[in-house]
Amino acid sequence: MVFRKFYNWFEKSSACKELNSFPLPLEEPVVWEYFLSLRQLRSAQSKGYTVPSSFLEAVRFAKFTLDLQGTDSILGSRRLLGLSALERKAKGPTVQAPGLQPEHIRRLHEVLHTSSNLIDKLGAGCFLVCLYGRARWSDM
Repeated sequence: MVFRKFYNWFEKSSACKELNSFPLPLEEPVVWEYFLSLRQLRSAQSKGYTVPSSFLEAVRFAKFTLDLQGTDSILGSRRLLGLSALERKAKGPTVQAPGLQPEHIRRLHEVLHTSSNLIDKLGAGCFLVCLYGRARWSDM
């Protein structure tokens, strides 16, 4: 998904057309322009502080699993790493949602066993698998 956002931005970006570049292999000047556009978007919407960090994590993953070309220049770029760190720092501390109460869990079990709607049963079952498996939703 991170690379899809990058590719969609690339298709719309006039700066990339001026650089006469392509989305792959990754090039540091293109990713820098992407990070600058993310910063402008974040300051307008007051959200998205961790998108540069997520992009760098995806690039790191692609380097070691797919041996994607151009990743070394991205991961070694001090300005990309610095901007990512500044954005992450500006986000502030993470505020977690309150934990589930026993009555919430009982209600999920009730929906799973008694609901006539298959979508509700599927949702309740998936939530319970995440809960009892101590898994994240993305693990599903």
